This record gives sequence, C-alpha cells and structure tokens, in this order.
Amino acid sequence: MVTFFVLFVGLGAATHLPAGTINPFTAANTEQLMKTSYHLAPGYTVIDDENRTLFIDYDHSLIHNLSKHLSSCSSFDLSVPEAQDSFAAAQEEIFAEVKIVEAGSKPAEMQNSLQAYTVLYAPRALLQRRVTEACLDRFGLRFVSEPVKFAVDKRRSDFADFAEMARQNTLGKTLNPLIYRLDLSHLLSRFGGLPVHSTGPGEAIEYSFSLEDETSLRLLQQKHCSSR
Repeated sequence: MVTFFVLFVGLGAATHLPAGTINPFTAANTEQLMKTSYHLAPGYTVIDDENRTLFIDYDHSLIHNLSKHLSSCSSFDLSVPEAQDSFAAAQEEIFAEVKIVEAGSKPAEMQNSLQAYTVLYAPRALLQRRVTEACLDRFGLRFVSEPVKFAVDKRRSDFADFAEMARQNTLGKTLNPLIYRLDLSHLLSRFGGLPVHSTGPGEAIEYSFSLEDETSLRLLQQKHCSSR
C-alpha cells in the first residue's frame, strides 16, 4: 500500500493530471514533462496534479474539483439528469468518444515490456474542427479533441486489480459519459496494462497508480472540500 497521506500533505505535492485524459490542467503550448497520480479505491478515484486534485465519488455520483492555486473546491453532479438538454447531451457524447489504436511499431527507446498505443479523443470533433479548437467545458474542466500517444506496461502483476476496481466503480450506475475520459482507469482494460507515460499536443505525462483505502480518500476530500 502506498503511503497516500505523505503524497497529499498540504495538497501541494508535484503530481499532475494527465493531458491525455483532459487538456486543461496545463495551459502551456510547449511540451513539458508532468506527473499524474491515480489513487483508486472501491467507489472512489482521486487524480492529483500540481494545479488541482479531482475527487471522483462514484457511490454518490459527485466530482469535487479542488484548485490548488485558488484554494477553492467546486462540486459537480456526475449523474445524468432526467431532463437533459438534447444538444448538451449530444455534445457530451461526442467529447466522450475514445478510439484506441495499437501501434504497429514502437520507438526504439521504449522498453520491451511496453506497448505503444495512439488514443484519439473525441475523433468526430477533431474532424469537425475548423478555425477554432473544438472543446467542451464541464466539471470546471475543458475537454478537447486531440490524439495522444501512450506507452503501456503490459507486465504489471496488479493490473487486473486496477481494471476490476474501475469496472466495479461504474457498474449499475448512470453516469455522464465524460467519465470515461475524465478517469483514465476506465481505459485500463482496453489497454491491457497500465500507462507509463503519454505524449500529446504540447505535453509529456508520466503516470503512477496506487490502490488505496476508500475511507482515507473520503476523509481527505472532506478535509479540503468540507463546505461542499
């Protein structure tokens, strides 16, 4: 078990949220190395980067978005409303689309245990894009249309535990389809392994994954988003 509270002391640790999942966490247009940590528990995922921490509460269909720069926390309903605007629903479906392509070859510097994949996020929006960049604002985040290259470790002995927990967290729940872009753990079963790093437009990302105790994650969220 990873010592989770050491990582989150003051919520100021230099861990980063993945550009391949969501683009807004880094505004830079030039490539820079970032780090992303995913902490999974039954009914809960925490995603941490240097700018914000996302607490995804699957049991209560909520997302708590903690901005480290503003020291503010916003909460959003992750469930799909019964009377959702049809245009908004269509936009969410488009930006939730993910297409994974296994690369026929991989760069020479990649280790033998790694497999290369290209992920197309919102491919229809990518095709429809004109002068301005196609994007969608939800949950205090901006989802964009982009291709991202992943290197995936196919030899992690604990891969099945992560993939099964991700599956259980959405089982029987009616959630906004954007969750499958928001939480990278839902792509693990399609990768067949755990992402090690990715490169996208202007960003290079390193990933870490850990299995945690659900109570510890919830207490951490309550500590920093107690008014929400």
